[in-house]
Amino acid sequence: MYAYNRGVLKDIEYAGYRIPAGWLVTISPMLTHRLPELYTDPDRFDPDRFAPPREEDKKHPLALMGFGHGSHRCLGMEFAQMEMKIVLSTLLRHCDWTVKPDYSAIAPNFAVELRSASDSLRTVQQKMQEYIDNGVRLGWLINPQNQQVEIYRPGQEVEVLRSPTSLSGEDVLAGFVLDLAQILS
Repeated sequence: MYAYNRGVLKDIEYAGYRIPAGWLVTISPMLTHRLPELYTDPDRFDPDRFAPPREEDKKHPLALMGFGHGSHRCLGMEFAQMEMKIVLSTLLRHCDWTVKPDYSAIAPNFAVELRSASDSLRTVQQKMQEYIDNGVRLGWLINPQNQQVEIYRPGQEVEVLRSPTSLSGEDVLAGFVLDLAQILS
């Protein structure tokens, strides 16, 4: 939650400042959750900060308050937390999880670029080669300006087709054929 407001009902003094009744006070968990007096290296993603033995969120009762606190706490907090547990347990039961930080683990098998009139041919060619270098198995660069298609495959030279009428998905998209009549006309 970015921030929420609370109305001041009576004059108070806080940290040497007088806050008069009628004012709004803005509380920002986005900021308070990044206080270095509570969290070690607060801008770094570190889920272990919440686990024993560190438990940095327990240093102060208001250290972690994504749902607010006290009598004005979010009414849906318990529901939201239960919903998170249900979704996570469902995903863990029905999916196989592995961590593969390299791009090829998430690269699609196929990529297509349709060059627009404002695209630099060299830029889109470099992009296509980057796709292939990162695990894409088949790439098409369709270039209406030159009436041609460049086909990219790993470990092979780029194949250039002049004025083709269709493209085959080969073994990557078995049975798929793209009619180029309207694209290259």
